[in-house]
Amino acid sequence: MAYKVGFVGSGGISNRYARIFSEHDELELISCCDVVKDKANILADHYNMNPYTNYQEMINKEHLDIVYIGVPPVVHSEVVSYAINKKLKIIAEKPIAYTIDVGKKMTKEAKSSNVVTCINLMIVYSNHVQKIKKMYKNYEFGSLRRVELVLRFPIWPREWQNVSWLKTSEQGGPLREVGTHFFASLKESGLYENSIIIMYGDHYGISENHNVAMGEYLGREITPFESAQLQRVPLFIHIPESGVGEVNHTLAGQIDLKPTIENLVGIESGNAIQFGQDIFSEDNDNFVILRDGRFITEDIVYAGETCWDKETGEAIDSEICLPYSERANEELAHSDEIIYGDLLRFYDAENGRLKEEDTTESVDVE
Repeated sequence: MAYKVGFVGSGGISNRYARIFSEHDELELISCCDVVKDKANILADHYNMNPYTNYQEMINKEHLDIVYIGVPPVVHSEVVSYAINKKLKIIAEKPIAYTIDVGKKMTKEAKSSNVVTCINLMIVYSNHVQKIKKMYKNYEFGSLRRVELVLRFPIWPREWQNVSWLKTSEQGGPLREVGTHFFASLKESGLYENSIIIMYGDHYGISENHNVAMGEYLGREITPFESAQLQRVPLFIHIPESGVGEVNHTLAGQIDLKPTIENLVGIESGNAIQFGQDIFSEDNDNFVILRDGRFITEDIVYAGETCWDKETGEAIDSEICLPYSERANEELAHSDEIIYGDLLRFYDAENGRLKEEDTTESVDVE
C-alpha cells in the first residue's frame, strides 16, 4: 500500500522533496497547495498532482495519509493544528515554530492526539553526520573538548531560496533556519546532554559603513556613541538540564569568553596570562575595551574621542573618562606587546615564571 502525500507549500524545498518522495515505492504524490497559484501549478504539472491555493480545501477533498508542510514558520501552527484534527501524519519543515510558547503548544497538541509527526531535520541522517557519530562513539577523536560551528551567509536569504519572507525577523534568520541542524546533530550523536552550548554574534555588530542606512532605519543621527552601541551582539550560554535561566545584562567582550568557559567547566586558569574576566564573577567590573581604543562601562561610553553618558547619549566632561582611558590604553599596549612581540615564548605557564635563558653555546667540531 502506498501512502498518499499532499504538499502544503510548493516552493523550493517542496520541489526538492517531491522529487525524493516520487522515487519512494511506498509514497504516492496526490496534491500540492500554495498561495501563489503559479507555484502550485508548476509543481503539480511536474508530478501529475492536483493543485490548490487553499490547504484546507486540499485536505478536505483529497484522501491523504501524509501532509508535508513547507511554509513559513509563522504559519506552521495553523497548518499543523488543522492537519492534526484531520488525523493526518505530518512532516513539517524546521523550525517548528517562531516562538517557544507556540512550539510548546504544538508539541502538546501533537502528543495528545497520537498523530505521527516529525520535523524534517535530514542532515542528522546524512552520511557525514553518521560517520562523525560513529567516530565519536569509537573514541577516534580522543578526548573531545570543543565543537565549533561558524555560520556566515554573505546573502540572506541564499540565492537559491528566492523568497522574501525569510528576510523578516519573525522567521528567525539563519540561526534558527540553519542552526537547528546543529542541535539535532548534537542530540543524535549523544553530545547534547554533556555539552555547554555557546552562541554569539560575530566580532562586531553593525559596521560603521552602514551608518547612513542605520540612521534612516532608526530615524536619528548615528553619532559615535550610537555606533559604539550598535556593536552589541547577543551571547547565549546554554547548559542542558541545568534548570537555570536568566537574562544577564553584564557588559562583556569576546576576550571574556575564555575565563567564563573555564569557570563553567571547572578548569583552573592557573598561571595562564589573559586579559578577560569571568562574566559571572562578582568581581567583574563591567569594563569592555574595543581594539580601536573605544571602551564601555556601566555608565559611560568613550567613542570618537568624546565621553558620552550611557543613559542619555549626550556628550559629557572628558575628564570623567580619563581614568578609564588610561586603563584601556595600558591594557591594549600590553596586549600588543605580547602578541606582536611574541613574548609568550619566554613564559613558562607551568610555573608562572620566565623561562631561563639558554646559555649553551654551540661549537662546530671538525
